[in-house]
Amino acid sequence: MIELLLRYLKHYWLSTTIYNEHSPQLYRFWEEVIKKSSNKSLEPDVESIRKGLLKDHRIIERHDLGQGSKKTRKKVSIAQLARTSVSPLRKCALLFQVAGFTKADHILELGTSLGISSAYLAKGRPNATIISVEGDPALVAVAQSVHKELKLSNINVVKGSFEVRLPEVLKS
Repeated sequence: MIELLLRYLKHYWLSTTIYNEHSPQLYRFWEEVIKKSSNKSLEPDVESIRKGLLKDHRIIERHDLGQGSKKTRKKVSIAQLARTSVSPLRKCALLFQVAGFTKADHILELGTSLGISSAYLAKGRPNATIISVEGDPALVAVAQSVHKELKLSNINVVKGSFEVRLPEVLKS
């Protein structure tokens, strides 16, 4: 952290024009991540699964453990969840690019939903271990089937509330 700060200060003091005042790391991030992520599909197989989920009218019983919820239960179709809860393509494309850019060995996702975002993370960084924590058992089952269909073996979906499971995951 201190080394990064010192490198930034050195860069700041040596910069001579407004065009040189951004950090080289930020420029590299812009060029390699932001400019490359777009609304076009980077992973057609994941998008094919997304399309299937949008047409899946099976009803599941949700057990919402999210912020402010009273552990409510409600029945909802997978298609409705795919429309309202899954990250849009542009965000998934960004996750894909960020995962590859960071070269992280371990990635933690909080809230698996239907597993599309974690699939993009896994595709963006195939050698990383992805741990995704989800409190709703019905969503865990759907996400695991999505990951299995995509043959993604580097994702581990952990079932349980963040309050209970997150400290365990962080220790491991």
